[in-house]
Amino acid sequence: LLRCHADEDVSGFVAAAEAVGVPLKLLDIVPPEDVASLYRHPLILVRPDQHVAWRGSAKAADPVAIIDTVRGAGG
Repeated sequence: LLRCHADEDVSGFVAAAEAVGVPLKLLDIVPPEDVASLYRHPLILVRPDQHVAWRGSAKAADPVAIIDTVRGAGG
């Protein structure tokens, strides 16, 4: 999970991933300008194969649903 803004609370993503045993690494991007301008979102969830699975803001997200969808369990 790339975080372009340190004020984004990612605890929901961390908890959702831990609950289902999905490894999740948080990378804070400093300085954020370069990456943030590419994705236009403060959070970018990237799969191990480098595919961008989701991008958005923690405030508008449902971390459990996003983690489930990315791992193929969403329905």
